[in-house]
Amino acid sequence: MESTKTPESPELSELVKEWVSMDSEISFYQKKIRELNNNKKKLSGELLEYMKKSQIDQINLNNDESILYKKSSSKKPVNKKILDVLLQQYLENTGVEVPELVKFIFDNRESVEKEVIVKKRTD
Repeated sequence: MESTKTPESPELSELVKEWVSMDSEISFYQKKIRELNNNKKKLSGELLEYMKKSQIDQINLNNDESILYKKSSSKKPVNKKILDVLLQQYLENTGVEVPELVKFIFDNRESVEKEVIVKKRTD
């Protein structure tokens, strides 16, 4: 699928116009959401520090909601370097070639193919 085409039919032209309009509107709101998320992140950090310092676990809001201070831990994602180190430790003195095993694992991961349309600026 290597062809470039300008909309010729009114139906295609209308679809393209709607798609471009939606894409522009989404970009506008994504920028606004990004700004709001950045502000929220900053406020969250300040609120977290205050709650931690003051040993406050919960702040009740006036509408059956509350803000909770929670601490949790999670595992870091597995990457090639970590896998290599951990397999070296685990398979020590077994004669297994760890770099080859890691390469095999990464080369044989399942790949997923997606088809999308994108708007590209031609400057």
